[in-house]
Amino acid sequence: MGRLDPGELAEARTDLDDLFEDEADVERPTKTPDGAGGRTVTWKVINTVPCSIAPIGGGEPVSFAQKGSTGTVGDRIDDRSTHILTVPAETEVEETDRVTVSEQIYEVSLVRKRGANELVRRVELKETFE
Repeated sequence: MGRLDPGELAEARTDLDDLFEDEADVERPTKTPDGAGGRTVTWKVINTVPCSIAPIGGGEPVSFAQKGSTGTVGDRIDDRSTHILTVPAETEVEETDRVTVSEQIYEVSLVRKRGANELVRRVELKETFE
């Protein structure tokens, strides 16, 4: 299969976007001095996007990169990951962010970027208990 032309790519992305059943708030940390030598972390919503989320289970495709790495280092899901989040292609999300879906907060473990023909972006998450 060859590369999709820009029109085909846009149409495929639009078709897939219609399948998302939830919304995710992507949150980025902001650190400010606390006056006692430390820092206070606050979270700011940078984007609200349509999404699908599922727990990691049997049959889930595996990761080929580790957090902070750009090369192939193994064929396993990050051992901290509990869920896979699927969002529209090119959604801005980083491994220092967190995501809230249906009032549940998740830490981002790994962002799977697929390149120019990315149809959706997949993000590995770790469920938190805040």
